[in-house]
Amino acid sequence: MTETRSARPPVLLSACLYLGLIAGLQVVRVFVVLNEWDSLDGQARLKRYTDPFVDGGMSRGDAETTFRVLLAVLAFVGATAVVLAVYTALGHRASRILLTIIGGVLALMCLATGSIFYVIQGAIAMVCIYQLWTPAVRVYFGGTSPVTPPARPDPFGTPPHADAPVRQQPQPYAPPVAPRPAPRRTTGRTFALITLIGSSFVAFGCAVYLVLYEVSRDELVKDQLDMNLMNRTEAEIRDSLQALAVLSWAVLALCIVAIAVSAVVLLRRGSRR
Repeated sequence: MTETRSARPPVLLSACLYLGLIAGLQVVRVFVVLNEWDSLDGQARLKRYTDPFVDGGMSRGDAETTFRVLLAVLAFVGATAVVLAVYTALGHRASRILLTIIGGVLALMCLATGSIFYVIQGAIAMVCIYQLWTPAVRVYFGGTSPVTPPARPDPFGTPPHADAPVRQQPQPYAPPVAPRPAPRRTTGRTFALITLIGSSFVAFGCAVYLVLYEVSRDELVKDQLDMNLMNRTEAEIRDSLQALAVLSWAVLALCIVAIAVSAVVLLRRGSRR
């Protein structure tokens, strides 16, 4: 049986677009903070962010480590939300549920910052999450379009031409023709397959770099110092490698979510054959 689905409502596309943009801004925010970590403005901003942890009894080093962990979590959540927003816009039901959960976490993280800019982003994210469950979107993800029931005939009315005799015209004989099966749409399956293969290669590369970074970090720094193509100091090289590690974690999370969602799409489409 072929699944009938109503037209994609515009509110779904707008909600996914805004949620994807908000999530992408959080990932960009993480990289901006890491890029300016050692600058004067970055140190002042870092001190302002870590002061609540220090006031709670942490040392400055532990507070900075905790803040780095929070940045990694924010990058992970943002990258995951971007992938889920794309698949939700394509009509994947499980992605809409996951996007609702992760989008809610992202909205709460924006609201907890206290900055008016991020508070506005959190409020917009909450509105977009509500739009994912409006009646039109629920009908679209329900798989069936609403059917208007036929008008009930008037029992006391007289049908037109009730007294006129009905003359049946002889119909020529036509042999029965077997109905042709509806052509299958392979666009979604092809896109899911390409996403699965590409995400697997990228995830493998990120995993290899993260293993090298954790196991032989000093050797990587030494190799960069020996080449020294950009005349950077050891501290700058360590910061760039750490920023690349954070980027790898975010991309790895994005690839894992893309692999999982693509596998679910391929399995479901394969079971319908």
